[in-house]
Amino acid sequence: MSEKLPPVPGEDSFDEFLSAHLPEETSSEISRLVTPWTEAFLLILLSIGIGLINFPDQPLLGIIQGAASSAFGLLGWNRLRGENKSFRHGWILMLIRSVWYLADALLKSTLWSDALNRLLSADILFILGLVSALLFLSQLVCLRDGIAAVQKKAGAKEDTSAVSFLIGAYAVLLVLALLNAGGFFVIIMFIVIVAALYSVFRLSHVLDEAGYAVTPSPVKITAEALLGTFFGILVIGSLIGVLFFSRLPMKWQAPEPYAHAETAAVREDLLALGFPETVLDDLAEEDILACKGAVGLMHQESFYHDGTLDGLKLESIAVVLSEKPRVWKVFYHFTLPDEKGYYGTDALELRPMQLFGWTDFTEEPHGRILIGQKGETKAAAIPSVTRGYYRQQGVTFGSFSTGFSGDAYFASFSLPNKYENARGYVTLSVSDPYPAIDFAWGENAKELIWSRYFSGLYYIHQVNGFHYPVQSAEAFRKSSSYMSRGWEFAVILLEMSWFFPE
Repeated sequence: MSEKLPPVPGEDSFDEFLSAHLPEETSSEISRLVTPWTEAFLLILLSIGIGLINFPDQPLLGIIQGAASSAFGLLGWNRLRGENKSFRHGWILMLIRSVWYLADALLKSTLWSDALNRLLSADILFILGLVSALLFLSQLVCLRDGIAAVQKKAGAKEDTSAVSFLIGAYAVLLVLALLNAGGFFVIIMFIVIVAALYSVFRLSHVLDEAGYAVTPSPVKITAEALLGTFFGILVIGSLIGVLFFSRLPMKWQAPEPYAHAETAAVREDLLALGFPETVLDDLAEEDILACKGAVGLMHQESFYHDGTLDGLKLESIAVVLSEKPRVWKVFYHFTLPDEKGYYGTDALELRPMQLFGWTDFTEEPHGRILIGQKGETKAAAIPSVTRGYYRQQGVTFGSFSTGFSGDAYFASFSLPNKYENARGYVTLSVSDPYPAIDFAWGENAKELIWSRYFSGLYYIHQVNGFHYPVQSAEAFRKSSSYMSRGWEFAVILLEMSWFFPE
């Protein structure tokens, strides 16, 4: 007697069995492994599109834009790096560009960024910018070659015209940037690039049909771990930079006693001429000795009341060392009002041409800062007195007008968290000041000085304790307009800095 076999299900029964036992929706992870193109391409194209955006006047937005572009690019290229050599090269270039971005972003969280920009020449900065642009262009080439390799592997017709068009459009945009071209042509090229990006994205739908031929790279690092590492380095490194490297190094120490016997005699002569004793007590010995043989003195005192720095006191003192030729030793002594804290850097800006006219300097500006701590006086030389070029601009009825141009000196410094009675001075020696004013100092000398010479003295005060990217008072002043006020810095014009005969 034969054993009875179970019935073999037919085709309809098999379909019913699959419908009953398969999940209604496919796992997103499985879909990503089978056809990774659409999502990976979207991430890569978002990275490219966002990377083309530029915020030259909004550094914080530029940092955010760079972070978004790098994050999308890392995710997209990481997903396709195992498919072929071109995608792997694109992934390596993405790593290089991301490390480049992190280095730049972390540097901008410190004052080293300002120092590096001063050290590097314009040619080197131009070369660095060009290298960054070429890395971006090379990634587009890797994208094109990678797509071509996949199409060939899948037996599909090779078509990379959209990516080639994108490469050409970006190359044209790069040339326009090198030529400092702008306006209508740049707008057209951006529209062309957006259209090219859309055409490349449409390719992903075609490549989805060849998903079986794609070999996704093994997951060595998850998307969460990749983004966590990237943003962890960015956020933690930036916080460390802002908190610990956003101030100038100041070597505070007790003022050294006078070492020369004649210093006391020079002090007495200056006091007899009317030099304020409180200011004289703050001077370094070499600055006192530089006033030896003084034949006259002029002194101006003024207070400035600003919403961000109320009670700033300025004493302008010109020690006349010689009448013919006219040689002055000039001191600008400022006393700072006590506040909860002076964050980052402040600076005193001097524009000699506006202050004195076309003069010769027998001594470059220098100075020092003094504070009180626990009942003791401590002093530190101003660590940064740099010379820079300025161009004064204003806006009149919507158009830019250029005013005085010339050299400016920026005496930059930082104060500690705890201090009292902060004050400082900057000094320089000039010959032939006020050349258009008669040596006789006639009765109309004051009116002539007021009409022919502009005050070229400014105080730049940092009003916000935490800002990113970090910027020094000097860097802010060089990048701002005539009397701009930002949420980070305020510029105070110190007008009463002229000198008149007694």
